[in-house]
Amino acid sequence: MTYFGYIFTVVKKDLLYEVRSKEIVLSILVFSLLSIVTFNFALILHLE
Repeated sequence: MTYFGYIFTVVKKDLLYEVRSKEIVLSILVFSLLSIVTFNFALILHLE
């Protein structure tokens, strides 16, 4: 197995564990939404 194969296997296993536990999924979604909104207001370009 190649280096990237090992990385893919570990990431896949970790993501499956997180989705099954459902503890962190809601936190990730809230953090993502807040990050998008924050950067949207921070990077507003006034195109005229």
